[in-house]
Amino acid sequence: MTADDGFLGHLEQHLGEIRHIASGHYDLVEFYLPDPGISTVITNGLRFQSLTATRPQELVCSLGEEQRDIARYFVDSMAGVLLEQGRGLEYGAVVVNDRPVLEGTEMHGVLAHPSPYFGSDFDLFLDASGEPAVQIVTLMPVTAPEAALVEAEDADELFERFWAKRPNLLDVTRPSAV
Repeated sequence: MTADDGFLGHLEQHLGEIRHIASGHYDLVEFYLPDPGISTVITNGLRFQSLTATRPQELVCSLGEEQRDIARYFVDSMAGVLLEQGRGLEYGAVVVNDRPVLEGTEMHGVLAHPSPYFGSDFDLFLDASGEPAVQIVTLMPVTAPEAALVEAEDADELFERFWAKRPNLLDVTRPSAV
């Protein structure tokens, strides 16, 4: 890791207080926003790894407080896959399994997307000169039918379904919106 470039301050501004940091090839930083009870886990240091992407990236997943370990699992697993493949994620990409990723849920994978929770200024960290420095990619757990809809249409179509059905996107035990 290099000296603080303001990235953690950017995250704290949007995600709340830092609750825990686990170190490895990259850090996994857990934040907690008490109102409305959102736990968020983000990589910090993935941007320094050798990945082919439009710009350096960090991965983030936000879930309800009681599912913070699941958010950590999604972020750490996907970061490992990206490091193994040597390339980052583009918004709109779906990574899906043929069976549920988590026992007892319908979640088969994740959708890489801008954050639907923290505002558009969250998704792109700017350096001191105001230039884009880090793209923050939100991993949203999705069911197999939701992933299929994104692959057949696009993520906007899935978000239309989310808007119509209003599922709790912070809960991996939610039913499919498709």
